[in-house]
Amino acid sequence: MRLGAGMHGAQGWRASMEDEEMCELELSRAFDVSGFPEPHAFFAVLDGRCGNVTSRYARDHVAKNVASHRVFGIDARQAFISGFQKTDEERRAVEETESGATC
Repeated sequence: MRLGAGMHGAQGWRASMEDEEMCELELSRAFDVSGFPEPHAFFAVLDGRCGNVTSRYARDHVAKNVASHRVFGIDARQAFISGFQKTDEERRAVEETESGATC
C-alpha cells in the first residue's frame, strides 16, 4: 500500500506561529522499529499554547514514543496513551516553561 499526504499551516493574526504539525508515513522505517503486522502512519496537529516550545518538542518526540512502545503492535490505544504521557514527562524534565500544547 502506498500512502501520500500533505500539510499546510497558516499563522493567522498572531505575531508568531505556535502550532506544529507532523506526518510520518512509515513509522517502522522512520524509527527503526519492527514487528508491525501492517504499515502504520502517524499524523498530528499540535496546538501550541504560550509559545511553540512544547508543540515543537512533541512534534519531534511523540511519534517515536508511541511507535516504540512495547505494545504498539498489540494494543495501539495503550501505546498512544503511554507514548503521550512519556512525551509529557520528558518535556517537563527538560525545562520549566509556561508553553503547552494540545493534540
